[in-house]
Amino acid sequence: MQAALDSPSTGSRLPSLQNEVLPVEWIQSTATLCGYLSVIIALGGTLWKLSRPLKEIVQRLDRMEQYQHNDYMSTLRLTIMSEEMPMEERLAAGEKYVNEGGNGAVKARYRLMVEEYQREIGKEITHEN
Repeated sequence: MQAALDSPSTGSRLPSLQNEVLPVEWIQSTATLCGYLSVIIALGGTLWKLSRPLKEIVQRLDRMEQYQHNDYMSTLRLTIMSEEMPMEERLAAGEKYVNEGGNGAVKARYRLMVEEYQREIGKEITHEN
């Protein structure tokens, strides 16, 4: 029978067992590959589960920064508008307010205060001469 399989009349030779991967080796390679894939999938799942709370923490921090910035701008507005505060402090607060993007009536008041302060300084300089 082996001679019939090896004969040139059949046109092809069946591969010998020496060149084939043994089924045991193939099963071991497949099991190793499946093991690696399961570890990768488990790590991916763990990272995904950790990313959700981290996103929530980042959102909370962003919201807290926004609240803190709003409080800072409110403090600057109060300082600018308070007549009891020294003019230099009000002007410094006004400059910070404008640099932080503050706008509106408080910015207009700050610009008027700058003009008033420059006029007062100009009068003091002319009186000293």
